[in-house]
Amino acid sequence: MELNVDPYTAVLFWQVLFVLAAAGQLFFLLFISGRLAVHKPLSGAEALPAVSVVIAARNEYDNLRVNLPLILDQVYP
Repeated sequence: MELNVDPYTAVLFWQVLFVLAAAGQLFFLLFISGRLAVHKPLSGAEALPAVSVVIAARNEYDNLRVNLPLILDQVYP
């Protein structure tokens, strides 16, 4: 089976495909990535990262009994 395609039709097909791909990339650049250009970082307490406190203790019952309430009473916004 032989496919006879006019050379001008093939060139037109590739040109249309190129324009559609370029338009898709332009849309992504302007409307998706462009939002990063106007992004405003959070301020105040909202900008602070979440914190996890990990206490490794083995045979430290006396120290934990004294210090654990002090650690739990800390305030982190």
